Amino acid sequence: MTDNLFKYISKSDNIKLADLSKKDIDDLLYLISCTPIEYQNVLNFSDKYQFGMEIEFEKASFDEIKYDLLNTFEDALYITNKLDKEYETWSIEQEADTQSILDNKICGGEINTPIVNNTLEYWQELKKVCEILKNHKAVFENQAGFHIHLNKQILKPKLSRWLKLLKTWIIFEDLFVKLYCGERHHLRFNAQNCAKSISQELYNEIFLDRKKYKTIKQIQTRLKKINDIRCEDIAFYTPNVCNQTFELRACNGTDNEIIMQQYLNIFVRTILMVNNSNSDKFIENLFDEYENNCLEITLKTIYQLYDKMFDTIEDKAAALRLYYKDIKNSPLTTKQF
Repeated sequence: MTDNLFKYISKSDNIKLADLSKKDIDDLLYLISCTPIEYQNVLNFSDKYQFGMEIEFEKASFDEIKYDLLNTFEDALYITNKLDKEYETWSIEQEADTQSILDNKICGGEINTPIVNNTLEYWQELKKVCEILKNHKAVFENQAGFHIHLNKQILKPKLSRWLKLLKTWIIFEDLFVKLYCGERHHLRFNAQNCAKSISQELYNEIFLDRKKYKTIKQIQTRLKKINDIRCEDIAFYTPNVCNQTFELRACNGTDNEIIMQQYLNIFVRTILMVNNSNSDKFIENLFDEYENNCLEITLKTIYQLYDKMFDTIEDKAAALRLYYKDIKNSPLTTKQF
């Protein structure tokens, strides 16, 4: 492989995908297919947004991974009671969904990050954790998911923004889920139980009777009914953390820190787009089509969405790699498997 997108353009350029001719978009997509997604020192958004990650893993010794985690971070914790979670440091706990017994060893579990921000220090720590998982040959097949908790303060506290966020998920749920499959082309097996589609229920519960909603609190009360069990691909109501976060549950598990970073980037960028009034008409028009049973998400629609979500070609290229997952010209990420 000799071609690479960033031999020709700067990573910070903001190329408008939807404005390109067919030849130009084809040429660009070829170069993108030759360009693996890289691990970034920090992502292209503010470090003021707080988040946390839950990394489930399968078929690797729980005790051995626990030993390495506790020795890598001196303040890391082994959580034996979920009520003890404080999210102030790295922690590890057993996870029933991923647990198995292999060679008389308890295998599988969940590693939790502390509450963190978009900083170089955090991304370096995450890389160390992924190395631990790789060293112990952790598996991410049928059961292991990857969850992101994002502080709700990222969303502007306006009723219009809340409704727009829900509309955006209803419209693009299938696309987002495809991106959150990561390296794979399909969701893990247990997603049908732990990360079910929520779009139809959202529409039925919120928008069929939307005229009666006058406040955010009324919307949240309705969302509590939907997310009470937390088995959907996204939770807008999260009682386990005092309802302070949005929890993305759709993501396939992975030990690739580059994929984890992209999961977060897409999630954050979606909500920042919702905050921006420049995308209001775009979302409203698509939602009208959804309600009239004539919604069609074309490649042009996806290019328009990416133009509104991202403001650098580096971010757009990464999202397109996760959409197409084409590895004919280059690996998906700079991490070789």
